[in-house]
Amino acid sequence: MLFVVRLSSIVPWPKRKRRDFIASTSSYEGKGEGARLTNLLREDPHDRPCFTESSVYLSVVVPAMNEQERLPKMLDECLEYLLERRRNDDDFTFEVLVVDDGSTDRTADIGVEYGRKHNGVVRVIKLEKNLGKGGAVRSGVLHSSGKLILFADADGATKFSDIERLEKGLLRMSGGPPVDEILHVERWAFDVELIYLCELWRIPVLEVSVTWHEVEGSKIVPVWSWLQMGRDLILIWFRYRVGIWTDEMGGKRSTKTKTEPMDTANCPTNEIRMEEERVLNTYDDNSDYALTEAGPFDVAMYCKGIEVEIVNDTDEGMSLDFDLINVEAPIANALRRVPTMAFEKIYLYQNTSVIQDEVLCHRLGLLPIKVDPRKFLMPTEKVIGINEHGVDCDEEPQPDPTRNLVFNINVTCTRNRNAPSTATEPHQLYHQSSVYSRSFKWIPCGDQAEQFASDPPRIVFDDILVAKLRPGQQIEANCHAVKGIGRDHAKFSPVATASYRLLPTIRLLSEVRGEAAVRLKESFSEGVIELKERDVSVESTGALKSAELVVEACKVMEEKCSSLRKQIAAVLNQGEA
Repeated sequence: MLFVVRLSSIVPWPKRKRRDFIASTSSYEGKGEGARLTNLLREDPHDRPCFTESSVYLSVVVPAMNEQERLPKMLDECLEYLLERRRNDDDFTFEVLVVDDGSTDRTADIGVEYGRKHNGVVRVIKLEKNLGKGGAVRSGVLHSSGKLILFADADGATKFSDIERLEKGLLRMSGGPPVDEILHVERWAFDVELIYLCELWRIPVLEVSVTWHEVEGSKIVPVWSWLQMGRDLILIWFRYRVGIWTDEMGGKRSTKTKTEPMDTANCPTNEIRMEEERVLNTYDDNSDYALTEAGPFDVAMYCKGIEVEIVNDTDEGMSLDFDLINVEAPIANALRRVPTMAFEKIYLYQNTSVIQDEVLCHRLGLLPIKVDPRKFLMPTEKVIGINEHGVDCDEEPQPDPTRNLVFNINVTCTRNRNAPSTATEPHQLYHQSSVYSRSFKWIPCGDQAEQFASDPPRIVFDDILVAKLRPGQQIEANCHAVKGIGRDHAKFSPVATASYRLLPTIRLLSEVRGEAAVRLKESFSEGVIELKERDVSVESTGALKSAELVVEACKVMEEKCSSLRKQIAAVLNQGEA
């Protein structure tokens, strides 16, 4: 074993450090240095995300050594496809990085010529000495600025338009952390180490069939290259097996097995860290949720970690506070999308108040309606307010009992003949000087009178001020309510306020005992030093109780997930067919 270890220490690859990967590099322009290239990795390894923000959609990395004969054909096919796609899709952006791996011919100059010909979409990275195919690919990837990074051979053996198959496959998968910075192999077997790390980190790997044909001019030397790859395979297996190589930069080898769940409670990326001049771990570009684990997102494992604790529930059911633990902000934010009933169309027959018609209708639309929206269906047709001649509709349509609620308001302000001579207030001088929500009368249609006999629909609060009138002024209107969601209009939102706040996690740097522990506890409010991650507060407008709103929100989310699964299954079945 000692002999094997000593042999394994003699490796054909130099030891790289992180500073080698974040060193600034300029593109090759033929004479002198070109523009400075973007670094994929951030300087601080503790930053999240650990890579810089993408500026283009696709980066194509082409490693090339002495490819002056085959490179032009490959670039012609590549650019023909990419440019055509950009013409058809304004959102599609790309870059091509040709990495000259110590060529002795005109490979780099050919790349520069293509860059000048196509307005700089092709750039060249010229390595001072030959690193090998793996080293060239890594250099190109670490200086890419694309959201997607594609490695393509310079021989053009594959049909470039097959990238669309790869994109469709990527849409079915979740991303993982970048592994280029910890690859050791820089020659032919680099992709074997890459697959090994993906297997180790549970990063999904997808196989996609492409069109491939043999192209003469391969740089593989028979027998000798085979021996090199065989040696590399043995060294990769052995050095990871005994722990000479680790699965992370500067860290210890992971002892977690594939079946062990990740400890999200103590994972630093599961917490938003506020430092003196910056905030960390607020967003992950890959997935919109924090990097709580390196592998793919597991829904079942995620749901097992969710906890709900009721903090406060009022007797009226109008306000509910609860702790939502181990849930990301986008998911917590989704617990508001519950359908409700609101006025969609106001048929205004008379309005002589000082409020303009459109402003009055807007105010009426925001009145919360006390009725169970689960007993109604979503509207199937859009309400048309103006006909083809630009004239507002003349007749009020017949309401649908399964989709509409109708309320009537008819208020006229008159003088109070019995008002005292000393009276100065409008409510003393006039009748109906202030129009409140109690003035709305529900008009049943169809079988609604029987259906809602025990709890008739009404405006949630009777004392909502709608308008003010003076003698002779009148408001008369029929208001039709429909079912909708807050995405369509804020009036459909069933919550007055739905908010969440992040609670701090306090870590004591040393053990506190005795009287000091008592003083520490008394210095905080009750429960502050308990481990809580998210406090959710839901206050209802009155349409439904807050507890019912939360249940309905979960049902809506469940329906959306079910619908999404059906759509994904249909796409997968279509692809297999």
